[in-house]
Amino acid sequence: MNQKWKTYLKDPWKLFNLINNGKLLYWIPDVLFLKIAYWCNMGKRLDLEHPETYTEKLQWLKLYDREDSYTTLVDKYEVKKYVEGRIGKKYVIPALGVWDSFDEIAFEQLPEQFVLKCSHDVGGAVICRDKTSFNKKVARRKIMKSLKRDYYKLTREWAYKEVPHRIIAEPYIAGEGGSEPTTYRFFCFNGDVKHVLTYVNETKDRRIDLYDRSFHRLPVANGASNARKADKKPKEFDEMKRLASRLSRGFCQICIDFYNVSGRIYFEKMVMFHGSGFMEFEPEEWDLIFGEYVRLPQ
Repeated sequence: MNQKWKTYLKDPWKLFNLINNGKLLYWIPDVLFLKIAYWCNMGKRLDLEHPETYTEKLQWLKLYDREDSYTTLVDKYEVKKYVEGRIGKKYVIPALGVWDSFDEIAFEQLPEQFVLKCSHDVGGAVICRDKTSFNKKVARRKIMKSLKRDYYKLTREWAYKEVPHRIIAEPYIAGEGGSEPTTYRFFCFNGDVKHVLTYVNETKDRRIDLYDRSFHRLPVANGASNARKADKKPKEFDEMKRLASRLSRGFCQICIDFYNVSGRIYFEKMVMFHGSGFMEFEPEEWDLIFGEYVRLPQ
């Protein structure tokens, strides 16, 4: 047995994802799938009868909280209209185009810097920082893979089930020095912002920090190690918090992601299930603390 397979056998979560990405678990009913996935990642049984922790309640919500509007919220194209109606157009990154296939993309009409992503998927974005050196073959391969991916089947996040598989282009919003900007993820519970998490998508050695509602850094790790130093509280923090609160009203729990670049706030996305409900907290007690914020619908 080679070292790669030894690693998989020692880590049930890695083995689960290997099998799941190969579509070998697509046939399993949602409840059984989530119970297996939860045990592989968290190392304990998923209690759906009496969920207490945040990660347990997110799995419960995947199964039993199903509103048609959720499909709009996770659709990266349609959610723009929703957010415009709630907080205003100035916070929304405009769509430069939307297409059903890669070959339809009008590259000659796109600016020198842009982002391509699929409306129904997570983690498949392509960033173009220089149009003259943009490798369309590489981009096509990544986007085509994303178009084919069934994110609902991979995570059982029901909201993604009916999202049309389309490609959208957006202007590239650059952070300091031209890098990808920091994401501010606000954890909201029926309009009440409790915490905010900061991270940068493109960082290979991803480091995540969790803060309280006043932006005081917490001694908590969530899915990755903490950053080497705390972020400075942005001047626009209270405004982002106000906008997150407004967007999250009426939802027992939801995450609202923003960019803050050169003093300007941009809505990034709405996240129905943070980390798909598989992001471990360290210390573990914070999983219960977050769980206490969630009042499940009757």
